[in-house]
Amino acid sequence: MAARRFTRRTFLTTAVAAAGPFVFTPARAQGFNWKRFQGKELFLLLTKHPFIDVLEKHIPEFESLSGMKVKWETLPEIQARQKLTVEMTANSGGIDAFFTSLHVEKKRFWKAGWYHPLNKFLQDASLTSPEFDWNDFTDGARAGVTQPDGSISAMAAFIDAN
Repeated sequence: MAARRFTRRTFLTTAVAAAGPFVFTPARAQGFNWKRFQGKELFLLLTKHPFIDVLEKHIPEFESLSGMKVKWETLPEIQARQKLTVEMTANSGGIDAFFTSLHVEKKRFWKAGWYHPLNKFLQDASLTSPEFDWNDFTDGARAGVTQPDGSISAMAAFIDAN
């Protein structure tokens, strides 16, 4: 099976789907609008990883397309996990989105209520680009980011083979 390339379009549609929960306002009657959340600011806590290096390169393009401003901090994995735990435990509200290692955090973060379910955003055509198709992800990838109650906690970006 050939590996799928991580394209600009994949990044942008995944970013909007992932960012939607953090900038949600009631849906309007019109369809999808990239500039709907223009002027909003997002803060991302990221973990140092080659995937994140690619993501960071595309942030200016996402800002231009969406009109949102993205600020981010990239830390080594252990430090990022510690900072995230402190921020989420304190309910600081300072982190809008974060890179999550589901093999480590999935059950604990879900039980703590630290994941915002993405289901309604994926089902709302005004919040998700028509180019984004949840079924483009494999069954295993979708299952990996879905909690026992059916809530979707993240967008599957890659699978580590270590």
